[in-house]
Amino acid sequence: CSTISEPFYVNVYDKPYVNITGDVTEVCVDGSITLNANLDNYNDTMLTFQWYKDQVNNTHILPGYTHEEETFYPELGTTNYIVKVTHLMDFVNQRCVAYDTIAVTVNPKPVVTAENDLDGVTSICEGRTITMTATTTGGVPGGEVYTWYRNGEMVENVTGNVFVDTPVTFDNEHD
Repeated sequence: CSTISEPFYVNVYDKPYVNITGDVTEVCVDGSITLNANLDNYNDTMLTFQWYKDQVNNTHILPGYTHEEETFYPELGTTNYIVKVTHLMDFVNQRCVAYDTIAVTVNPKPVVTAENDLDGVTSICEGRTITMTATTTGGVPGGEVYTWYRNGEMVENVTGNVFVDTPVTFDNEHD
């Protein structure tokens, strides 16, 4: 004797794929970073997201960080953010899971020092050129934008770390 059973159907889902992208990966103290768990073309409403800090375990879970896109306020140093994407159809066995990690660096706030080429001289004659140079430590390297001021007014179109100026008298004492 033989018999054939009723058909048995199994839904097979692709394993999720995730790649974390961020608006930036380096910020200054008190800065924020927005990270996105990029799924490429894997669009499925049956996915859950959970973000972690440095390790995937209950001690390092970030409660409430359960969306595809999250904004973080990291502390000084380097932090690894990890996202775990789970397909709900396999929530018990945890075989339909994807992970990705991104390192975020938080630098101290920049400190700017400015020097000039006057070698301590505080009075000059009209027409003398002064070169001022700013040096920055800390902050996000390569992202410096300088704003120079003359007599409390912003100098237009000067955003580099060197500013050359030829000051003029403005008190009219010698007219």
